[in-house]
Amino acid sequence: MCDLCANYTEAGILCESCVKIRENEHFVAAQAQRANPPTGQLLAEAANTLKPERSKTGQSRINPVKLLIIAIGSIVVYAGLYVYSHPSFLEGDSEARANRLAAAALVDCLWIFQEIGELLEENRMPDPSLRCDESDTANIITRDGDTIRISHPNPEFHGYSEIFVTNHSHDPTLIE
Repeated sequence: MCDLCANYTEAGILCESCVKIRENEHFVAAQAQRANPPTGQLLAEAANTLKPERSKTGQSRINPVKLLIIAIGSIVVYAGLYVYSHPSFLEGDSEARANRLAAAALVDCLWIFQEIGELLEENRMPDPSLRCDESDTANIITRDGDTIRISHPNPEFHGYSEIFVTNHSHDPTLIE
């Protein structure tokens, strides 16, 4: 079909050359249908006979190599997850682990004291519950004129004689 007729195919308006082309297409289709009988049903039956039948032993039998690979892969994944969720499982030296935990506790305590110092610099009193995790007692608050000093109640736990912060400096002070 020409470009002009392609735009008006739904309306049925065609030029003379496109009318002749369409008549030829209908004629050829009618002749082809008369020459070839409907074979759709014959093709479906032929396709069904060509499908190979599966043996019942092939469906229920799993290749042992594939099963072994799946088992090993599963074990590796579960072992990796266990080690990731329990990192102390592979640690052998308990003294090194204890030192690392003590250092982490000191760092956490220093972060808390720095937060207390920042509150003191803003002329705000910190909440009494703001204290180090290993301490069950409240921090010691002392006032000397306009200086407010908050000290750790048990600095010996971290190996120091004093840990404190003042309202003049938010950085914690450690005294051995």
